[in-house]
Amino acid sequence: MCREDFVTFTLKTADMKKSSFLRYGFFFVSFFQLQYSIAQTNIANLQNADTQLADSFYSLGQWKAAIPAYEVALKKDVSNSLAWNRLGYSYHNTGEYAKAISAYQKSLGNQPFPQLKTVVQSRMSRSYALMQKKNESLIWLDSATKNGYANLKEMDSLRDYDFIRNESDFKAFYNRAYNIAYPCMSDPRARQF
Repeated sequence: MCREDFVTFTLKTADMKKSSFLRYGFFFVSFFQLQYSIAQTNIANLQNADTQLADSFYSLGQWKAAIPAYEVALKKDVSNSLAWNRLGYSYHNTGEYAKAISAYQKSLGNQPFPQLKTVVQSRMSRSYALMQKKNESLIWLDSATKNGYANLKEMDSLRDYDFIRNESDFKAFYNRAYNIAYPCMSDPRARQF
C-alpha cells in the first residue's frame, strides 16, 4: 500500500474526533514514512553491495573481474556516473577502447560531479588516442583542460598520449593544464618579488 492510499484509508475509516485523528493519524503517517525509508535504504544497500564488489575488483586492478561486476551493479543503478567511469576504465585497461568510450559517455550523460567529469573527459581522450583517432582525442583533451584537468604527470608519461603528444594542440592543452596546476607561473605579478 503506498503512502497516499494509507492516508486515504486512514481518513475514510477513522471513527474518531478530528483532534484524536490528528494526534494518532500523524503517528501512523510518520510510522509509514519510517517504514518506507527503511525499505528504500535496504534497496540502496543491495545496490551498494554490487557496486562495492565491483569497486573491490577495481581497486585491486582486476579489470576482467570488475567488468561483469559493474555491469550487474549498473543494471540496478543506471545513473551512477562513477560506476560508469570505472566500468569504462576497466574496459580501457583490457584494451576494449570502444566499449570504454561507450561507458565514459554514459558516465558523462549522468551529470558527474566536476572533478569526475574532467577525469572522464581525459580518459575519453586517452582511449581515442589509443585508437589513433587524433581529432576526437584532442577534442576531449581540450574539454578536459577547459574544465580544470591538470594531471601533468599523465600528460608527460602515459603511453596513451604517444599518438598525439607531438601535436601543437596537445602542447597548447599541456600549457593550459600547467597554468591550472601552477597559476602563479602564468601571472607575471606573482613573480615580482
